[in-house]
This record gives sequence, structure tokens and C-alpha cells, in this order.
Amino acid sequence: AIWARWLPDGPPAAAHREGHAKFSRELESLRPAPGEFASPRTVERTLAQLGEWLSTHFLETDRTAARIALALRGGQGPGSARTAAIQLTHAESQALIAPVRAMYAKLCANTLALVLEVTAARRTEARLRDSEENFRTFFDTIEDYVFVLDAQGTIVRVNRAVVERLGYAPGTLLGRPVLAVHPPERHDEARAIIAAMIGGDTSHCPIPILAADGRQIPVETRAVKGRWNGAPAMFGVS
Repeated sequence: AIWARWLPDGPPAAAHREGHAKFSRELESLRPAPGEFASPRTVERTLAQLGEWLSTHFLETDRTAARIALALRGGQGPGSARTAAIQLTHAESQALIAPVRAMYAKLCANTLALVLEVTAARRTEARLRDSEENFRTFFDTIEDYVFVLDAQGTIVRVNRAVVERLGYAPGTLLGRPVLAVHPPERHDEARAIIAAMIGGDTSHCPIPILAADGRQIPVETRAVKGRWNGAPAMFGVS
């Protein structure tokens, strides 16, 4: 708006607009593709472009343009206004731009280190999501009945076979003792075996498991100790 008012057709205005357009094109060329992370080299180049823009455009070009506009508003002619503005800005820039560039270089280094740290964390998160998805797929394609129990024998996870083949609604078994899937008349026996499994004295349980409709399903259950969500757990495969 300032240029349009004071030098609407002059070369400085055209050069100024082209400087902005070139800067935008250069930054746009550094934009990563959708879904991709910026490489360290791209981040470094982006920060360099911003640093150059700060020091040369803001501190020199924009300050010169402002002084020209102020001089014209004060009644000077275009030639003398431009010459005086350039001389004054050049004299200031020798003392101003060097320390600003040094300050920005330090800021760029710190920013780059932070960006690299964040990028590494995001990549780690992406790998963890992929691993979790792979595990979930594997876990739910096993045709045997799989139960994950905590250290107290409470069900914390079951696979799809338990839900679909035994008829339990999703989530109804979670938080319940594993005795809930054994016949009531054999709870004492099952309780003793589960305690022995947790204690590491046995890994085998011959007691049938119950479908949601009360049918007893003859199975052989093997159990191994491990960890689930960072806590001790028991994995039973029937």
C-alpha cells in the first residue's frame, strides 16, 4: 500500500514485489511432500533463507523503502530521496547486520537441533504405530483363543477368536477374573492351576473354557509369563 501510494510505477516498487515473489517461490520449493518429514538439509536451507531475508530484506531493503517513502512524504524529489535513503541505510547496516546475522546463526543452530529431535521422535512414533498395527493384526489372526492376564489373574486382553468364536461381546471379559471363562464346578481346580502358573510351577491347564452361551469347549491351555504394558502378565493360548 505504501509503494502504491508513493512510487506506484517506479523500478524500486517492481523490484520489491519481485523480491517477495522470489522469496515465496524459494520457500515453496523446500516444502516436503505431504506425509513426508523435512530432511535436516532442507531444514538447514530453510533457516538460511529466512536468515538472509531477515538481514538483507528487512534490515536493508525494507528500511531503505521506508526512508524513501518518508522523504517523499516530506517533499523531497524521488532521486534525492532514494540517494539519501540508500546512504543512510548502508552506513547503519555495517554496524547492525553483522551482529544480527551472528544472533540468527545461533538461533538457527538451536532451532535445527530442536527440529531434528522432534523429527526423530515423530519417526519413532511412526515406527511404534506400525509395530503396534503389525502386532494387532497378528494377534487377531491367531485362530486359537488368546488371553492376556495381569499378575492377579484378571483378563486385560483377548483376541478376536475369543469374541467371534466363543460369542463374547467385545470388552465384556476385560477386567473380569479368568475364572469367568471356566466352568463354575471346576473353579477350585482352576484357581489352584492359575496360582501355579503365576508362580511358575506349571504352564499347562486342561480345564475346558466356557462359551458365552454356557457350552464347555474342550481345550488345552498353555501359558507363559511375560510383560504387558510394562507390568508382569500371563499369556494363555487355548
